[in-house]
Amino acid sequence: MVVTLVFNAGFTIVVVGALLSFVGIVIVESQTAKLKKFAGREGILTNAAGLDGSRKSVEEVVRLNGYALICLFLGLLSIIGGLLLIVRSTWPTL
Repeated sequence: MVVTLVFNAGFTIVVVGALLSFVGIVIVESQTAKLKKFAGREGILTNAAGLDGSRKSVEEVVRLNGYALICLFLGLLSIIGGLLLIVRSTWPTL
């Protein structure tokens, strides 16, 4: 009974880790598209409002990429932890 519960917990943790990793990848992809669009603009900005808007846009992309990195890291840790629980539940004599 306990072995089944540990296995199910490990499987659930792996699924949560996969979802966190997927969310991180989606965030990175969307922000990369924003940066490509930003880098593809023509001309040099000379007015202060345009420069400030560009700076804020880049800061937002960097902040969201930081959140994506946290999601990816936690997802990887969850997957590893879940797999360790699954392995531990299948070899109860360890």
